[in-house]
Amino acid sequence: MGINDPTSQQTTTLMTEDRNLSATFSIHTYDLSLLASEGGSVTGASTYDYGTLAPIVATPSTGYTFSSWAGTGVTNSTNPSTTVEMTDERTLIANFAKIPLSFTITSMEGGSASGSGTYDYGSNVALTAEPSEGYKFSQWEGSAVVNPNSSSTTLLLTEDSAVTAIFERLPGYWNEGWLGFVLQSDEDWMYVHPLGWMFSLTSKTKHDYWLWHSTLGWLWLEKNTFSNSQIWMNSENSWIFIDSSDWQKPKYYNYGNETWNNY
Repeated sequence: MGINDPTSQQTTTLMTEDRNLSATFSIHTYDLSLLASEGGSVTGASTYDYGTLAPIVATPSTGYTFSSWAGTGVTNSTNPSTTVEMTDERTLIANFAKIPLSFTITSMEGGSASGSGTYDYGSNVALTAEPSEGYKFSQWEGSAVVNPNSSSTTLLLTEDSAVTAIFERLPGYWNEGWLGFVLQSDEDWMYVHPLGWMFSLTSKTKHDYWLWHSTLGWLWLEKNTFSNSQIWMNSENSWIFIDSSDWQKPKYYNYGNETWNNY
């Protein structure tokens, strides 16, 4: 009683008798507003008392990653789950970025391919394979592409991916590669100089082959070992060394029984 304006910080009281007065205080409250860039959502927006460490959480959508908080008072601006000190009205923005993914294209002997690079999650990457003379495109191997049998196709990138362009030898052409000079026939035979005619299970270019030789039987030729003229001879269960210094009379060394042999 007697207070002129009891809700005013500064007021007066009429002194007509002894009086006991008390001042009542309340803590300030502040609004926290949260916004999200494309690629995610946020939680934690509310009204908080002064000095509160308000929890805030940024959640990226599929294909995105959290980048940073923009605004003042954030405890750790690079942590998607952090706090903000409420000493004032605050508006924060959670920034998200698309996840960068690597895409690698390689090509087997017989042509080239393009499309490798770093792309955003969800990108439709264009792939192109170009066969060399004497070859034709066969297929894509590796990550799933839209049309694996087309030399020009696309791939939806949702993870780090890699594909390989596979080519086939065309009949009637001499091709030079890791096997040496090769002539592909209309059927499943190829002439490999200086080994001679070999039966192949495929005309596709590979890094290793099982080839059948009329004298030597089944042979396994692998790119790295064949570069040293070494071949696995299945009938002897042994490695052999090819000596083609005299291409008219080639011979081989059998590591198993340590003998030289003509073929």
